[in-house]
Amino acid sequence: YQAALQSVDFTTTASSNGSRVVSFTVADDQQTSAAVSRTIALENFTATRLAVTAQPTLVTAGSGFVVTVAVEDSLGDVVTGYSGSVTLALSNNPGGSTPGGGLIVGVSHGVAVFSGLTLNKAAAGYQFTASSASLTSATTGDITVIPGVASQLVVTPAFATNVTANAPFGFTVSAEDAQGNLTTNFSGNVIVSLAANSAGSTLTGTTTVATSGGVAVLAGLELNNVASGYEL
Repeated sequence: YQAALQSVDFTTTASSNGSRVVSFTVADDQQTSAAVSRTIALENFTATRLAVTAQPTLVTAGSGFVVTVAVEDSLGDVVTGYSGSVTLALSNNPGGSTPGGGLIVGVSHGVAVFSGLTLNKAAAGYQFTASSASLTSATTGDITVIPGVASQLVVTPAFATNVTANAPFGFTVSAEDAQGNLTTNFSGNVIVSLAANSAGSTLTGTTTVATSGGVAVLAGLELNNVASGYEL
């Protein structure tokens, strides 16, 4: 059987082992066609760029997360033989966070895995940029950091050092996580009492206040006896 070759169509896809699968369809002038696939091993790709292949979009302040960066050639294949290291740096830091975890990781089989990364300040829009030698750098998408579980109360501003006997005073108490972020979903009560009562004074006013948005505003408190050394 003989026929004139009419057309050959090629497509290529990357395989997991770093080679390429080349598929082609041959058609002749007798309207006969056949699809054939062959695997062609392509060695020593030239590394040209980095690509972020895995990242979170939402993390909790102080909790660990993972970012994965691949070394690729110009066709988007992972260059498994690359032996350098990759450095991560915060390129957008809307909350003034201090990043934790290992920020320089060696490449293994063309991939650098940054595990145990942390950000400590709640905000939206954090971004990391990965760089390595002369390769084109890559930047993550936006990462939002949310507060952790409320673990401490903070007086803002700090207690006044002087108040007048029988005159009202007050302060604001914020519920924060261990990283110092306001936990806006905290809905408990804040109770104020005398911890040190140097002159036997009576604390009057509203001493139990519900938080709203993680904040309790205490106002109208009074102490009736003149002395120093009171603690609330």
